[in-house]
Amino acid sequence: MTRLIVTNDDGIDAPGLAALAAAAASSGEVFIVAPVQEWSGCG
Repeated sequence: MTRLIVTNDDGIDAPGLAALAAAAASSGEVFIVAPVQEWSGCG
């Protein structure tokens, strides 16, 4: 089975993250890795 990682630095509630994970789910097992809050540009 294909395993996919969906990640971002905008936080778990970022627009589009859930939509991307849902779209990717048809291609395999999806893992979401994202911070609790926005961390854009912090490093």
